[in-house]
Amino acid sequence: MLSQRRAVYQAAYFGSYNLDTREFNFLHVILPWSDNPYYMAYSSKRNEVYMVGAHDKLYIIDTRSEDYMIKTVIDLLGKIPSPSRILIRPDEKVAFVSCVYSNFVLAIDLENKAILKTIPIEAPYLMILLE
Repeated sequence: MLSQRRAVYQAAYFGSYNLDTREFNFLHVILPWSDNPYYMAYSSKRNEVYMVGAHDKLYIIDTRSEDYMIKTVIDLLGKIPSPSRILIRPDEKVAFVSCVYSNFVLAIDLENKAILKTIPIEAPYLMILLE
């Protein structure tokens, strides 16, 4: 997010900090504003970042170069706007997205970029935090 709340209700931004040059690269990826912060997970095998805001979309960001770009957007069907934590399976083939007010977890196939399964569970937000 931009400092001093300049992007409030407008946009969220994804960038990176280069530890070698100590420079911040930002504004590569512009995401819709979310009432809740974006949660993030990273796959080093796939060079992808996965982000979910409060609404019903999972953003997959390609990190193969410093010119980040949104690679895919997956609609999270049935998700009621709320925070969503993300957990990636150790083999990095599946991501699990908690849908707290919907009381389910979505299993996302990261190869095919599609929902594999909807898993009904109470308090899915907490389940993923306890991973």
